[in-house]
Amino acid sequence: SVAYETAKRIGIRSGRRDIFLDNKSDIEYIKGQVDKVIRIAKQNGEATAIGHPRARTIAALREKIADFEREGIELVPVSEVLD
Repeated sequence: SVAYETAKRIGIRSGRRDIFLDNKSDIEYIKGQVDKVIRIAKQNGEATAIGHPRARTIAALREKIADFEREGIELVPVSEVLD
């Protein structure tokens, strides 16, 4: 995006999202997005997912949290993966 490139050019740490978790407010959709972010993280060594603190998003994440652990993926604050 323009914002990312501009931030990099002027020396501001920044990052890009790989997955938006809750474009749709449907638990099964959100869980599918979580599966995608897991695949991206395994393939690239990291992935950034964003979403809203909505009840369905939180419920889906609660159901899927064990998948991150099972796949050896550590959840960290976004500040740890900024360039």
